[in-house]
Amino acid sequence: MRIAPRLKLLAAALATVAFPSCVQYYNLPTDYSGPVATIRGTAAQKNVFKGESFTVTKVNGKLIAGRGAVATPVGGGPVLAVQEPQIQVLPQPVTLTLTGGTVYAADGPAMVDGLFGGSRHVSGDISFTPKAGVDYRVKGLLDRGSESVWLVEEKSGKIVGQKISKGR
Repeated sequence: MRIAPRLKLLAAALATVAFPSCVQYYNLPTDYSGPVATIRGTAAQKNVFKGESFTVTKVNGKLIAGRGAVATPVGGGPVLAVQEPQIQVLPQPVTLTLTGGTVYAADGPAMVDGLFGGSRHVSGDISFTPKAGVDYRVKGLLDRGSESVWLVEEKSGKIVGQKISKGR
């Protein structure tokens, strides 16, 4: 079991809570009404407790407010409902942080699955210039020892930028 990535995630979460004024969130300019590109996440339910999520977590280093979590418990219980978040970006050069990971409906299944090596995560940055009016989708794969995340132009299916991979 690899603890270092979890410690980094915990440290980042604590820093966000401890220093909220330092955190910057991405938003389109409030007075902007021009063309945009849309980037959608992808989520899949693996069973009632566990799913996979591939999404944009940062734009130009700024966090996506309220868009990272895609697993929600149904009716207050441990059953998972997945969502596919989307953001809009200006048609200009941009750096996106793409993230793929296992999501859970509740802490109990997450802890048990993590103990048996079932939890996966991959993240990295790509830079590109989105085209106005074009839809993009974050895709990924979370196989044991071969996690990856990438961005595709939805209509053509072509990969945009490089594929981000983590493997042995």
